[in-house]
Amino acid sequence: MRIFRLYSAVIIAALLSACGGPGVSPSAIAPSDTTVSLQQSIVHSSSAGAPSITVKEYRLSGYTGGTTIAVTSDESIWTGTDQNSGGQQGVLRVHGKSTTFYPFNPAQPYPDSGGTTLLATSNGRVWSIGLDDYYASASTTQATLGPIVPHTNTSGYVWGPGTIGPDGNVWYSVYGAPMGYDGCNGPDCPPEYLVKVNQNANGGPPAMYKPPQYPNGNGTEPNVVAVGPDNDIWLGGTGMPNVTGGTGFDRYSTSGVLLGTVPMKMNYLMVAAVAGPDHNMWVLGGDDVFRVTPSGATTDYRVPTSNSGPSYITVGGDGALWFTEAVSGKLGRITTAGKITEYTIPNAGGQNNLVLGQIVRGFERNELWIGGGGYGRSAALVQVII
Repeated sequence: MRIFRLYSAVIIAALLSACGGPGVSPSAIAPSDTTVSLQQSIVHSSSAGAPSITVKEYRLSGYTGGTTIAVTSDESIWTGTDQNSGGQQGVLRVHGKSTTFYPFNPAQPYPDSGGTTLLATSNGRVWSIGLDDYYASASTTQATLGPIVPHTNTSGYVWGPGTIGPDGNVWYSVYGAPMGYDGCNGPDCPPEYLVKVNQNANGGPPAMYKPPQYPNGNGTEPNVVAVGPDNDIWLGGTGMPNVTGGTGFDRYSTSGVLLGTVPMKMNYLMVAAVAGPDHNMWVLGGDDVFRVTPSGATTDYRVPTSNSGPSYITVGGDGALWFTEAVSGKLGRITTAGKITEYTIPNAGGQNNLVLGQIVRGFERNELWIGGGGYGRSAALVQVII
């Protein structure tokens, strides 16, 4: 299950450069009286070999959305939000007791700020992936960043998370016709691309690589982009031309050269993937977590909670894989041996509670951050200390 709407492919160099050295504290948030408040803090005790964790939930008063998140080296936390008072979409920066909202260009008709991913590049920029079919500048008190030029009229939806490549650039995929465009036909329909945007870009078209096609014109149906175990780019899809059953990965070099195809046995739409410390890919789909070797050997691990909606995955500092469950409101942990533990997150799951979204490593080795909120829900940041 995908918890986000599908947006026409767009990427915005959203914010100013973040300055400062590496993070030195696992707690960059000092709650203020107005915007940021500590809702509650709980401790999950260790059990059956799984570690104990401390979970802290911070509510962001006056903002909704919040299911995407990024951290930068100055110990700032960024989340895609909607500002309730002004009705503007943008990105909120939280640093200590200070919060700053950076709106996207209000002249552009963004349907929602959430998108699919926030990414922080090494030059200090924060990028938002998966907005509407426009590009615009984001203004701050310190800088006005130039726009990234839009794709052609064959832009597609952003189906899944993007990634920062080993080359330091931004990578994501597009698939399908733009919103409201029903007359898709011809050799580029539906449009499918692996897209690379230079992290220093202030304009100009991105590099767009066309995946292989079936002889009948059907394509890869890409929806996940991740860095592979050999520092290549893995493009995951459910319509792979040379894979039995259609599900697998195309492997690309950072120059866009197709290196090969990795098949996998999976009957679901993959929604996220990450390279594990065991040199395998770990993939979310349905209610399952899949381990995929570089040769395509696939092992399926079922999440204990049914209809949990696994959505985002990352590698924790403890060497395990951690993933969010959008529907159940739980945080999942799976070891490289396949043992799954689930932790309940306060106020998450259910129709009117937090939707858990993107999960990223924090400033310290033992820290994770999760974007929480969802469409029309109050935004929140969830800190997990392992």
